[in-house]
Amino acid sequence: MFLGASLKPTEDIYGQVGLFASEGFDYVDLPFDYPMHAESFDASKLKDALAENGLKLHGQTPVMLPFGSPYPEVRENAVRIAIASAKALKEAGALSVGIHPDPAYFFLEDLFGWNRDSFAKVGKEAGSLLVETLYGPPFNSLENIQKITSLDMIVDVGHIHIGEKDYGSSLKDFLGSGKVKHFHLSDNSGLRDDHLPLGEGTINWEKVKRTLEEHNYSGGVTFECYRTGSEGIVDSKKFWEAL
Repeated sequence: MFLGASLKPTEDIYGQVGLFASEGFDYVDLPFDYPMHAESFDASKLKDALAENGLKLHGQTPVMLPFGSPYPEVRENAVRIAIASAKALKEAGALSVGIHPDPAYFFLEDLFGWNRDSFAKVGKEAGSLLVETLYGPPFNSLENIQKITSLDMIVDVGHIHIGEKDYGSSLKDFLGSGKVKHFHLSDNSGLRDDHLPLGEGTINWEKVKRTLEEHNYSGGVTFECYRTGSEGIVDSKKFWEAL
C-alpha cells in the first residue's frame, strides 16, 4: 500500500508538503476546498514543491457541490467549479482526482439522475475522476454509488462507519467490486464525520487493515485526520504501520 497525507487548505500547504515528506509519506492529497480557488491557484509552484520533496499528488474537487439540486442553474455552477478545480489539480500533477456526490434529499430517482448527469459533464471536460463515498445514506453504499456512475472509487472508512453497524460488510462489498483505487482513513464515534486520528474513535482498525490485506489491496491509503492537524496525520500513519 502507498501511504498519503491529506493537506489542510486553510494552512500553509507548502510547509505541510515538507513535513509529510520528512515523515516518509508517499504522496499528499489536496482537497480543493475553501480558500482554494482555481483562478488564483499556482499549479506550477505546487508541482515544483512536490518534485523537490519527492512526493506525488492526488486531489479532490470541493466537497458538497450541489450536483443534486433541483435547479439546473445551480447544478451547472457546481459542474463549472468541479471542472475548474479538477483541471487545476491535474495541472499540478495530480495522478487522480476525487469527486463527491450530493446527498441532498428530494425524490431519490431525481437525485440519482441529477448527480449522474453532473458527473458525466465534469468527466467530459476534466477527464478521469474517482467517486468518493459519503457519510450516511444514500451514497455510503456500493449499490447507490453504482446508480449514479461507473467511475472507480475512493472509499472513506470513516464515512461508511457513520450510522452503519456492519461497516465491515460494506467494506468487503466495496473491495469485492474491484473498483476501489483509494481509501481515506480517519476515526469517529459512528455519529458524525469527526476526522479524528486513528485509535481515538470506535473503528476497529486492525479489522480494517486485515480486510484490505485479505483482498490484496495495494492502492493508496490517505490519512484525513484533520481534528488535531498535521500531528494527528503523522500519528495515524504510525498507528497504522504498527497494526
